[in-house]
Amino acid sequence: MKQVFRSLRIDEQMVLAFQGFYSEAASPNRRRSPHDHEIVKSAGLRRGLANVLVWAKLLLATCAPFCFADQILEGYSLVSGKGFAFEIKAPVGWVLDNEAAGQQGINLVFYPTGTNWQTSEVVIYVRVRTNDTNVRDIEAQVEDTLRNLRATGSPNASAKYVKTLTTQDASKAKVYYYSGDKFGNFEATAYIQAKGSIHFLTLSARDRDSFQRALSAFDSVVTSYEDLKKPRTTEPGAS
Repeated sequence: MKQVFRSLRIDEQMVLAFQGFYSEAASPNRRRSPHDHEIVKSAGLRRGLANVLVWAKLLLATCAPFCFADQILEGYSLVSGKGFAFEIKAPVGWVLDNEAAGQQGINLVFYPTGTNWQTSEVVIYVRVRTNDTNVRDIEAQVEDTLRNLRATGSPNASAKYVKTLTTQDASKAKVYYYSGDKFGNFEATAYIQAKGSIHFLTLSARDRDSFQRALSAFDSVVTSYEDLKKPRTTEPGAS
């Protein structure tokens, strides 16, 4: 199958819209975030983003049909914004979609072919958080996530470090398993520390069996990650 590449540009305001407003362990159960009561805080930014998307759609409408698609089977995506840019690939048999969860402040989602963001038993999604005074590293982000979950109806939420995966560009992705949210989801999040921001990819399932079956697909997405802002190392003997 011919691979399809998609570029996703994230406006700086879009990044700010979910700084501290959403947890990356946002529940896909009924595809709602556990921080629904905080959505109002970012409504102004989302309205601005909606206007940008309207113009973008008008421009895309003039492209040939093969230019872009909202859903791409086993596609690549370039996710970029102020100070960051990375490439990521959908696992075999999964669809890449950069619009389905936009209202939840989620950059990019993946789900098995034949399903969709709303109904799939398992999904993978991508987010970026720029460093701020409260969160500058992965450990602080995990603690912030737990604080948000516990403050919004999941007092038993917990996180457990499981492993570190090496990505396409030799970055290290720390994987944590989350449990105890009020929706009963099973989740894993891989965190990658980049310059000035933290990039994270979350696998979220509605039941344990779906979670276990999707772990290999999740690892595939994580290891496909390539930070395009990362300085290249010169191989020995290269001129």
